Amino acid sequence: MPKLNILTLSCGLLLALLAFAACGDSTTETGPSAGSQTSTESAAPAGTAPETAPAAPDETAPAEQAPAGTESAAPIAAPEGAAPAPVGESQVQAQPPAAPPASEQDMAQLEKQGNLSAILRPGRYDESDDKIEVVFFSWYGCGTCRQTDRIVDRFVETQADDVRTVKLPATFPGNEVWTSHAKLFAVLDELGREKELRTAVFETVQVGASATGHGGPVGLVSRGSQEAFAVSQGVAKADFDAAYDGQAVADKLARIGQFVDNADFDSVPAMVVNGRYVITYFNGPGYYQLAQNLIDQERARLAAEKK
Repeated sequence: MPKLNILTLSCGLLLALLAFAACGDSTTETGPSAGSQTSTESAAPAGTAPETAPAAPDETAPAEQAPAGTESAAPIAAPEGAAPAPVGESQVQAQPPAAPPASEQDMAQLEKQGNLSAILRPGRYDESDDKIEVVFFSWYGCGTCRQTDRIVDRFVETQADDVRTVKLPATFPGNEVWTSHAKLFAVLDELGREKELRTAVFETVQVGASATGHGGPVGLVSRGSQEAFAVSQGVAKADFDAAYDGQAVADKLARIGQFVDNADFDSVPAMVVNGRYVITYFNGPGYYQLAQNLIDQERARLAAEKK
């Protein structure tokens, strides 16, 4: 995939990249039975750097060397690629600071590490309005995704009314575990319960993972374990089954799969800005600033097109 060659983006903290090492895709299920309790493990406390890192597919890429002076962290497992590392909650500010224009060297470094790419086939997930769309992709089995989820929420809260954000599950052909978890997302979303149960799902899926989020089995892979979890959270069995077998969920998964294919990324967490740019491994405040710069750039582009 060709990398972005735009040198006009602003980002003061782009060099705060963390080194990462991808884990293999060897997940097995340890999901709870009906009526079982979800894990009470909590995310890393504010201001601390999570110990887990991002998820990536089977054929993992070699770890990139982080710029001198940056900290390092390891990533977590997923389908076919490499993955990102987590951020401490204190690293994201309510109002992103103004940043000087990124130098050619900064942008070259970002491009070299593969953290920013232009989408070959531009297109948003939802074309129903003219808002700037920002899609956040994750996997329930990704420790980094779990730890950065609330940071993403804080970033979303800073956005203007002309920005629409959405969280989606990444799904990759041939990876049954990721596909199964994506379907769980789609079912809960169809029932209007995904947002409410998101934290509980993350905890239950990762209850068998090691303390660092690497290796170890994951839960809620089979239909039976997913149904038992949903029922334990107050979802009627009949409603779960209807959604699970319904056309709406099948259509949603197909749509998500097509969008992931178009965006052409292979690890999570990942962020797609207005169907035109992909940011991966967003493991530091500089990445959120980069996302904000891209959002502002899109706003200016759309305003110019209307003149």
